[in-house]
Amino acid sequence: MLLFCLLLLLLQKSRPRLTNTQFSEAELKAIVEEAGAAGTYVCAHAYTPAAIQRAVKCGVASIEHGNYLDEYTARLMSHRRVFLVPTLVTYREIVRHGTAAGMPEVWRSGSGGSCKLVAKVGDAVDAGLRSLSIADKAKVPMCFGSDLLGNMHPAQAGEFELRARVLPSASILRSATVNCAALFGMKKLSRPSAAAARAGSVG
Repeated sequence: MLLFCLLLLLLQKSRPRLTNTQFSEAELKAIVEEAGAAGTYVCAHAYTPAAIQRAVKCGVASIEHGNYLDEYTARLMSHRRVFLVPTLVTYREIVRHGTAAGMPEVWRSGSGGSCKLVAKVGDAVDAGLRSLSIADKAKVPMCFGSDLLGNMHPAQAGEFELRARVLPSASILRSATVNCAALFGMKKLSRPSAAAARAGSVG
């Protein structure tokens, strides 16, 4: 799978900027074209509506994170069958254990600016929960992800608990099973059996 970061938590000037879209449309289209030529697809790490819309319009297959998704952008993703891969548990765990894992609580730039980095990441949890609800209502296909760092991997299952706050059980199960198979091009696994479909309809 060809991975690239459309929108990073950039350590630029005085603070990280989630508003930077980074790649031009021409660059994105070239990346998508080259991925297609290699028989694979592109997923983009994006947070804001502007970044997500640009990625979707240029042909990416999935959006990682998407914490600040809005209704218009969710409808666009749904219409174009672009997957969303939320990673809420990583933000929660960074708030809990980020400094112990090596993340600085306060980031300071060379120019003397500073940012409460761990607290800023924590704000993404609430925003991410709102985006899940918006995505579900728009019928955006979602996949399971965690994006956890190093020794935080034991918290993987916490992603299910967070999603359960705003999503129905069947939607969460699909995100960890058939939706992932569909994104990965595993056609046989992306079509559940009748028994699995009945089980998924519960809740």
